[in-house]
Amino acid sequence: MTTASERFLRYVTFDTQSDEFSETCPSTDKQKVFGAELVREMLELGIQDACMDEHGYIYGTVPGESKAGAYRRL
Repeated sequence: MTTASERFLRYVTFDTQSDEFSETCPSTDKQKVFGAELVREMLELGIQDACMDEHGYIYGTVPGESKAGAYRRL
């Protein structure tokens, strides 16, 4: 399993610079390349419904605790 710092250092290698003159969302295709990598990682982590829409927004469901009283005061 990779550490948070290893993951961050990999993320910063992606060119995600925006195009201020673009009328699309996201403003460049290269931003979607990074989004696709995030979706791949989410699926690898077990987030079965991870996906990216046509605008580059990334979605996924992480199940919460279903037991009553899951949060306790310490």
